[in-house]
Amino acid sequence: MCSDCGRSKLAWGGAIFVLGVVLLFSKPGVGGGLEFPGIGTTAGARGGAFAAKADTPEAFLYNPAGLSKALKRELLVSFQLVHVHLGYDRSGSGGYWLDSPGQNSAEICQDGQICIADPALDFSAGAPGEPFDAVDMSKVGPLPVLVFNWGNVGGVNGLALSAGLAPPSGFAAFSLPEDGPQRYSLIESGHFMIFPGVGISYRFNRYVQIGGVFYSGVAHLSQSLKIRPLPSMASTSFNENLGGDALLQISAVDPFVPTGLFGILVSPAKWLETGVSVKLPAYIRADGTMEYEPPENDMVNSYMASGNDKLLLKQHFPTKVTFGVRGIGSRFDVELDAVFENWASVKGFDILPDAVITDPIDENTVSDTPMPDSQVPKHYRNTVSVHLGSSIDVLPGKLTVHLGTFYQSSAYPKDNRTFNVDVPFATQIGATGGVSWNVAGWLTLHASYAHIFQPEVVVSEGVVQQQGLPLSTGENIGNTINNGTYNVALNIFGFASEFHF
Repeated sequence: MCSDCGRSKLAWGGAIFVLGVVLLFSKPGVGGGLEFPGIGTTAGARGGAFAAKADTPEAFLYNPAGLSKALKRELLVSFQLVHVHLGYDRSGSGGYWLDSPGQNSAEICQDGQICIADPALDFSAGAPGEPFDAVDMSKVGPLPVLVFNWGNVGGVNGLALSAGLAPPSGFAAFSLPEDGPQRYSLIESGHFMIFPGVGISYRFNRYVQIGGVFYSGVAHLSQSLKIRPLPSMASTSFNENLGGDALLQISAVDPFVPTGLFGILVSPAKWLETGVSVKLPAYIRADGTMEYEPPENDMVNSYMASGNDKLLLKQHFPTKVTFGVRGIGSRFDVELDAVFENWASVKGFDILPDAVITDPIDENTVSDTPMPDSQVPKHYRNTVSVHLGSSIDVLPGKLTVHLGTFYQSSAYPKDNRTFNVDVPFATQIGATGGVSWNVAGWLTLHASYAHIFQPEVVVSEGVVQQQGLPLSTGENIGNTINNGTYNVALNIFGFASEFHF
């Protein structure tokens, strides 16, 4: 007779039901940041301090060496609900900015120099202008995680094989006003990525464990924004009247985004564990299409896209290195992790269109102007984050409480000159907590909550401009569009079921 068969059937049945619910609600999420510091329910409850503990299937996301701790099969079905609030008040100097970043503003353009308008008032309805409307957005979206791990495979003590679906560390699904002051940066985005992966880990002895995961991601990127086909060097009002805006919508897919995560755990004493993990960079080259709706303004309404237009989107996520130290007591642990991310390698996101804008000059003459390549400037810096977490056995074997906090530095330049609504994350401070309840030997339930506070960001020397047709010299003269005040806050609720069989 099989004494565990009834329990195994319950585990499989419960896992399939919960998996179905998670997949049903797994739509593209909201957000838009560089990195969420605490992916996963248990790890998130510990403030992301999990590189050394790594004793649940969430090790698939943090340090795969920890997957070799499993003694049997385990399945984790988890999702986090991410609530994002974004507030933006656009402003400007009212003068002009020279096109070279770092120079001072000038009241008038100097001879022989290209100057960028930096409006302090909204002229979309014409002169004399009025203060820009505030942009306010609040949305909720899911962040699913699915991991299957098989410990002691084939009777080989310490060998584990795993497979799973990892979420991205940052994603976006914004919806902002089509005529709002942010329209030249973003109206709607539906970026979504998922990273299926397989892993292997091995426990040599109680002192050393190693592991690795290979991910093959899929990325779908979609976005819409307004552009200016004919920006004016001298007319701030003309540059932002609604009738002169053109709508650009892009959609692109990269079906193969390879990356990997490798880790090692070293436990020199029963009360001490250390962990190191390295996540490799992920390069996205997404092929897609673009749709162009010409302006309504009589001065520029002859411009229209040729149809069947294509484009290539290029961006990448950098190398990430994590080091963790964990002290273990009889009923609690404390872990401190430090994370380095090489964001300085990302200068911007490239948009490479294969399209032309057609201008019918008269009945017999048509002028085709290639849409220029463009880059959304970012000029990121490397980031460092510190994570502190603890798990306390309130009822040993039944109920565990998790607590944590973290600090994450901003990837943007010190003066925030490239900060914008498309990726509105900067320095962050988080407070986290959660519980784990061992309902039965085959089922553990987890719940977590994290509040992420981001100090107000003020941009006064922005360099992000309206996109449009450049001058014959190749220079863009669109208005500066990212000056202003930004407020962002996140609340993350996590729920997970962990099955053992």
